[in-house]
Amino acid sequence: MDLTKLLRAAVLVSLISTAANGRASSSPQSSLARAKRSEKNGWTFLHIEGAPRELGFQHGYLLASEIKESIRTTRVSWEYQSGMDWNWLAKRAGETF
Repeated sequence: MDLTKLLRAAVLVSLISTAANGRASSSPQSSLARAKRSEKNGWTFLHIEGAPRELGFQHGYLLASEIKESIRTTRVSWEYQSGMDWNWLAKRAGETF
């Protein structure tokens, strides 16, 4: 397996783990009141605003289905190309970061 792909997968898992442990600084409803998603000509546009944690929450909420699909395809690719279990990667990334 290409070392670059392995590193990218590890970073992705780490970012997801880190984001899952964070909390939005205000209530989800107030954060989402200032955010919106629109699509045009095959492109997805987000309008997000607030403190950094609110930006992250809004981004994750508005793109949840895309993030979920990206994780799924990364997992399948990782397991196919490396022959290693996804849970091993997630555990190692958690220990590293």
